[in-house]
Amino acid sequence: MTSAELSSIELFRKACALMKQQGIEDAEKEVELFFSILLGIDRVSLFRDNPPVDEVKQKALINAVQERLKGRPAQYITGYVEFYGLKFIVGEGVLIPRPETELLVDEVIGLHKEGALGDKPLILELCTGTGCIALSIAKYLKDASITATEISPTALEYAKKNLKLHGLKNVTLLRADLFPAEKKNYDLIVSNPPYVSSRDMQLLAPHVKREPFEALYGGRDGLDFYRRILSKAEDYLKQRGFLALEVGAGQAEPVVKMAEEAGFSLYRKTKDLSGIDRVVVLRL
Repeated sequence: MTSAELSSIELFRKACALMKQQGIEDAEKEVELFFSILLGIDRVSLFRDNPPVDEVKQKALINAVQERLKGRPAQYITGYVEFYGLKFIVGEGVLIPRPETELLVDEVIGLHKEGALGDKPLILELCTGTGCIALSIAKYLKDASITATEISPTALEYAKKNLKLHGLKNVTLLRADLFPAEKKNYDLIVSNPPYVSSRDMQLLAPHVKREPFEALYGGRDGLDFYRRILSKAEDYLKQRGFLALEVGAGQAEPVVKMAEEAGFSLYRKTKDLSGIDRVVVLRL
């Protein structure tokens, strides 16, 4: 190691300390992301091999940390996020996929394993954003045919980039305000719609507020998109079809109530690691 080089662990600790001083809670995870994407040093290599880091890579990390301290999300800085074991391209203008949304993919794959979706299921995803949900499902359900919609032109471009990145042939991307013009008898509709209420929008962390407003805000009570989805979902589902939705904290009960009023029944609810009802699966 030359005098200008630092060990990976030494640099990692310095970066974490600086970010923690500024109140960034997930400093370790974010610095690990910087090391992996920007420096090409994954977590195992970082702590097992402790390779030296030259001045060029040190500067890259310093620049990333400085950007993060200005409030820019770590995933926007690196340009990538991992979701369901896959890499997705992200950037300004598209919602960053969250780990809890992986539960939604789990539920869809679970329904297929149970035989509830039949052979060669037709699936519709609403509000696709990066395309992470549709593409993750498509990666594991090779026999499924998936249509994914998005209203934002910027977000749709990211979805197209990710579709190309993963080379999947069983996903069709469409620009639409929720439902596509063409109605089909889908076996399943899946969505992680905007669901942050007016009150909760004021409480979001600064880096979350850097994400697109329209991908977060769900109306005064956070339930506007669920109302819109439930008002039309029956027209796009086959008899006994499924609707799988991600919901925010405290929203499962009102969403289920609205769904029952729209002719759906609760199939099951799934909690996230914090014990919050995060996914509701409904059946027509």
